[in-house]
Amino acid sequence: MKEFFLSKKGIIITVSSAVVLAVATAVLLLCLLKKQPPATVTVAPQSSSEMQTSSEVPEEIMLNITSHEKEDTTTTVDNTCFVGTCDPAHPLTLNGEVVECDDSGVFTVEKQLKIGANTFTFSHKGVEKTYIVRYRFVVIQSYSPSGKQTYDSGSSFSVTVCARKGSTVTATFEGKKITLKETMSNEENKNEDFTYYSGSFSLPSGNTQNKNLGKVTFFAQYKEYSETYSSGDIICKKANIPVVAEIVAFSAETFDGDGTNDLSRPTNNYLPAGTVDYITGTAYKGDIKYYKLRYGKSVAANKKLSPGNKKVTVTREYAGSLPDGNNLSVAKVEQSKRFTKITLNTDWKAPFTFSLLPQTYNNPAIRDYTVTAVTCEYAEIKFCYSKSLSGEIAFGSNNPLFKSAKITKSGNEYVLRLYLRRKGQFYGWDASYNNQGQLTFTFLHPAETKKANNAYGIDLTGVKIMLDVGHGGIDSGAVGINGLLEKERNLFLANKTRIELESIGATVLMNRTTDKTFDSDERCKALKNAKPDLCIAIHHDSSTSTKPNGFAALHFTLFSSLPTKCVYNATMQAGIYNIPASQNRNRFQWHYYYVARMTDCPVVLMENGFMTGNLDRVGIASESVNTQKAKAITRGVAEYFKQIYIEMPKEPEPPVSSTPPVSSSQPPVSSSEPPVSSQQPAESEPEPTESEPKEPSDDDTVSSEHSTSSQEQTP
Repeated sequence: MKEFFLSKKGIIITVSSAVVLAVATAVLLLCLLKKQPPATVTVAPQSSSEMQTSSEVPEEIMLNITSHEKEDTTTTVDNTCFVGTCDPAHPLTLNGEVVECDDSGVFTVEKQLKIGANTFTFSHKGVEKTYIVRYRFVVIQSYSPSGKQTYDSGSSFSVTVCARKGSTVTATFEGKKITLKETMSNEENKNEDFTYYSGSFSLPSGNTQNKNLGKVTFFAQYKEYSETYSSGDIICKKANIPVVAEIVAFSAETFDGDGTNDLSRPTNNYLPAGTVDYITGTAYKGDIKYYKLRYGKSVAANKKLSPGNKKVTVTREYAGSLPDGNNLSVAKVEQSKRFTKITLNTDWKAPFTFSLLPQTYNNPAIRDYTVTAVTCEYAEIKFCYSKSLSGEIAFGSNNPLFKSAKITKSGNEYVLRLYLRRKGQFYGWDASYNNQGQLTFTFLHPAETKKANNAYGIDLTGVKIMLDVGHGGIDSGAVGINGLLEKERNLFLANKTRIELESIGATVLMNRTTDKTFDSDERCKALKNAKPDLCIAIHHDSSTSTKPNGFAALHFTLFSSLPTKCVYNATMQAGIYNIPASQNRNRFQWHYYYVARMTDCPVVLMENGFMTGNLDRVGIASESVNTQKAKAITRGVAEYFKQIYIEMPKEPEPPVSSTPPVSSSQPPVSSSEPPVSSQQPAESEPEPTESEPKEPSDDDTVSSEHSTSSQEQTP
């Protein structure tokens, strides 16, 4: 049996007395043979369960570098970081300069690299270790497409280069040369050396057979340095007949343009499964295909899930035809404790657009969607290809979200405006088709809370909060100093946050409580199924350098801005991340992380310090600091729910009765006061049958029926 005990002076090894006796005998015999005096063996005391004749054999702590597995490496990053352990009782030097270590002997040291070979020699207790790090200066870090690609006739494809910030980047294809534009805002990549540049090329249409169009040549110039790379062959397929696109995933994000610029924007919306439209063009970005739809936006045909890069189908295509126009009518309006639902009858599952207006953003041209204030006054839904929208929508005085509605026209299409009870106060939405083909919009209410005499001043009983625990399973996330894994620290902090939130009554859901792998879509589905009042995504940051440290609170949707700001302010006020300005990465920021793009509820994504930070690493590993972080998060959550609280009449009003729709000969209603009617008469509806399912109510529901069609299923 052997045990190791770590001390400042060395490693004490306790061995069984039998082993000590054997060693001592061997040493004595060896010394007699060499005619030398025997070595002294000091016996250390053992536990009461063993014989009390053991020896204490001091073993020196030697220098151990854990961050560089090889003594000769090549990198394209202009700095390198050494992490390791040494004996804190003895000096450690690197190229003659003293290296500081903590009481346990742990040290980190970062060095800038010059182009070519850089030699680093550590000296400790008379032993030297030398590392050579070769810095290869690159202008182009990556480019796409890189290999051979096959694209549809008449489509376009995106070209993307990751190159040094400040470079001039071009791409040449079939004799046409274009200058690529930077696609990341200065705020997004202000601390990075590289950024992305992109552009697109169009392919010929109408070709009767596949055609090899050659390669794309990429060129980048940075100061006196330049690099050139080429893609594989670009094959243009023969032309196909026009087809229909149908969304088969649970939802599909929409993009501007033809899809080559597949940048997520909060001004676009998701479309539910079942939505169909004609394909007017195709585009490619790498091996991901996009459909340009007739109504003006694009959707992905497929996408890759993280982790694992599994490719899944988002939208399928098929030969078929669609009606020229769509007729819609209001089936029912329902109000429950947590939701308002509007269900529409529709001829077919045409696309729609959803917007919160009026609202200005900092600089959408460079995808900077930060806001100085949330100013929206209504939610606007535009129904593409709509020829009519009949029925009425009315809200009672006890509806905490909407005060009125208006149906009007924009061009040849119908628009539904839902006016907010309070300016800027919106909390989330979703849309889905039920099994009767009806389109249901679900809108989240502000959570009902009350004051309490606790550390946070609020009772969150009945409030549902989801903790999205980042990474897990095969996805370790960032790897920190001394091998700390982000997935483990995320779960550790999430559990502490859960305890704090539950202590003030919140119902807390976690998408993982063990080391389980979740892909990106599974995370989004878990959020949709949970239907929470708020989602907190817990992550930690990382860098190639040990210098960046700090906290980030990030949001995507407009209505996620307030809770994100509340959590950020509470964390800053807690004083957890007091970092020198040169290393400070504390930030409240708009960002496009995947789960944060969900619209069902506000989503706050947090980066709780840098796994690689020379300052943050101590707090990330500390139980007491993680407790402070959890309390700060909870304080921010509590402040958010205090700010959105609205006191409404306790008793629901009687169901709102339908009034006859306005004659089709009348102009659109312009009044913003309820009830609202369009100018189209409602068609007769079939009587319900006993076999048609009825959706379980979220709670006590006030329903205004506008047809006798059956109840919708849960979205």
